[in-house]
Order: sequence, then structure tokens, then C-alpha cells
Amino acid sequence: MNNTACFPVLFPEILSLSEKKDFRSDIIRDDASAIELAISSHAGQFRNTGEPFHMHPLRMYESYLCSWGTDMSTRRALLLHDVAEDTEVTIGYIRSMFGECVAYVVDANTCSDVFGNKLSKYEMIRKFIKFSKKDWRCLVVKLFDCIDNLETIHGLIPEKQQTFQDEKRQKYLPIFIFMIDFVPNNMKALYIEKVEIMRNLLI
Repeated sequence: MNNTACFPVLFPEILSLSEKKDFRSDIIRDDASAIELAISSHAGQFRNTGEPFHMHPLRMYESYLCSWGTDMSTRRALLLHDVAEDTEVTIGYIRSMFGECVAYVVDANTCSDVFGNKLSKYEMIRKFIKFSKKDWRCLVVKLFDCIDNLETIHGLIPEKQQTFQDEKRQKYLPIFIFMIDFVPNNMKALYIEKVEIMRNLLI
């Protein structure tokens, strides 16, 4: 039986991933609902590169799986990390569909408070650190997010590129380095590898 036969036509982008020899099609099937929500909720949204917005979380998801990351909550939070901030989907809905852990990690990466008020950059960093101390997955999702954004930074005008790079270099990279010990040992090698990738992208 074709491993991709059960996938809805809504997300054909994922079909090619499951055909790779080193890809776990069973994992992709398990995450079908999160993949579908990531694509449907971001429908009509585009990144500065001109590509459909949902390609950003899908790339993060693919990168995590290619790095042999298997943690279910991390996988689904990678797919949904921008949903609560950029669409009508709420943290409460994510919690009801995917559980407390996924909702918590998505919330950690959402720039708003419990009342839905937008946070300043300083407030967002404080929130992120607080959440990350309780769940290392928050760090992993943000790290993969930063890397993909840096790898597609050409979509921004030069002035905004510099501002974006400065923020990641001065604020988030030090957090990722400082909080390495919050990451479990079985994930630490992958985490350190990704931190180095981010550091190199900021040189």
C-alpha cells in the first residue's frame, strides 16, 4: 500500500517528503491534522519572499524530521507556532485539538498575553524565557524558526534585514546558548548543531 494514500489533497507538499527513503511516513500520518491546520489556517497569507506562508512551518517540520527529531509535541508545535499569532485560531483551540504541551509551546512563541494583547519585544523575550525554563521544546521551536527566517531573509529590504539579524544576534542567540542545559541530553547534540547553524548565519 502506498504510504501517502491517506493524505488529504489539501497538503500535497507533504507527499514528496514521505517518499524520501529516510523519512518516517508513519510520523507524517500521525501529524496529518496538525499539517492540515497549518496549511488551512495560513491560507491566503504570503511571506515577504512571495511564497505561501505555510511553507515556512513545513520547512521547519521537514528540517526537524531530517535531523531525526521524533518528539510528537515538538513536531506539532513547529507546524503550528505562528497559527495563534497570525490567524483566527486560538491557543484554546490548539489545546483542545493537540493537548496542553503543544498549546504551551505555541503560546511561548506567540507575541501576546493571556488577554490577547500584543506584547512589546522586551515583554515577548521575558515571556519566552519564562516558558522555556519549564519546557525545552519552546527553545527548539524558536531555534528552528530563527534559522528558517534567516535562511529566507532575502525577502526583506536591506534595512530590515539588518534589524532582524541584529535582534537575533543580540537577543535570541545568547538565550539559546545560555539555556543549553535546559535541553535534555538526548536532544542536546541536535540543539547545539542548530545553534551553530544559526550562529554561522549571523556572521
